[in-house]
Amino acid sequence: MATRSGPGASFGDFRRDRDLMNELEPLLADEGVDLTSGVLPDSATLQPALERVVARRNLETFTPVGDARDATILILRMTVGLLLRGDVLRAFMELDELVDAESTDSSRATVAGTTGVALGRLDEVLSGRDGTAPAGPAEHAGTAILRLAKKGRAFSALPTLIGSHGGLAVQRAALITLGAAAVAWYDLTDLGPDVVVESLVR
Repeated sequence: MATRSGPGASFGDFRRDRDLMNELEPLLADEGVDLTSGVLPDSATLQPALERVVARRNLETFTPVGDARDATILILRMTVGLLLRGDVLRAFMELDELVDAESTDSSRATVAGTTGVALGRLDEVLSGRDGTAPAGPAEHAGTAILRLAKKGRAFSALPTLIGSHGGLAVQRAALITLGAAAVAWYDLTDLGPDVVVESLVR
């Protein structure tokens, strides 16, 4: 689950969630903030440290590694391939079956992981950072995610997007936008569908 960050995320918000505080305490300790001593630093010290920790935690949450990333890539390729072929219903039925809301199993794909990878690739493709993508796919979809991705900021805006729309809605929107980018990529090149999907989702 994403953790809210930025000016609206105060220590009081987190102190009310004991489980979250237990998770953040060692991360804050890495920033030089010891919450176990019973003496809290002033807000000028605590707030920046808290924001850095929240940003780090969100990055880890939305960036699967190892087996989880491999599983995420496979599922995203399958989903985007189905979207590219117009089989939207099956794409999301398969997604619901294969992706966990949250998981302690490091080999499983999660909603957060699929969302993060999808938006990360959109950032790279639509902002022009991925030199292998054909020019022009951004014009084929018009969403908040697309506008952010064209600036390379969709991934960094994840907490805000999820706070506004909910995690599952953002995942769906990210994959629909990724599917739209796949259709545009396919239309703009001579590549086959499978090659487009593998080029886009990696």
